[in-house]
Amino acid sequence: MDTNDNKTQVLNLLEALSISYKYYEHPTANTMEDCAEFDRLQGILGDTSRVKNIFLSNRQRTAHYLVLADGDKRFSTKDFCKQLGIPRVSFAKEEDMLALLGCLPGAASPLGLIFDKERRVTLVCDENLKSKS
Repeated sequence: MDTNDNKTQVLNLLEALSISYKYYEHPTANTMEDCAEFDRLQGILGDTSRVKNIFLSNRQRTAHYLVLADGDKRFSTKDFCKQLGIPRVSFAKEEDMLALLGCLPGAASPLGLIFDKERRVTLVCDENLKSKS
């Protein structure tokens, strides 16, 4: 899967849906500190909210979750599993991320769900994000 072609598909979809956006090309961001540093270098300061996008799967790789979590809070897979009543999960394999979301680790995005044609990924949004808008 060509991630450059995927980028084009996402941008074309946003334009087709008349969704305005500002596009930034950035290196992979594996930590919230990486995100903050990118924002600083780009002059993106002020009252911005950061969201962690975490791609998880069960051990059998049959259940996948894209989690949008509050970037200011610690994320616990144990608590996540308990709240959803599911067995243990961990970070998904790189090949699953590429196949299902069309991106590599450090670049997860809910926009990648357009590539999940079989709807194998469950989107889970942190309740705390409602108050950040």
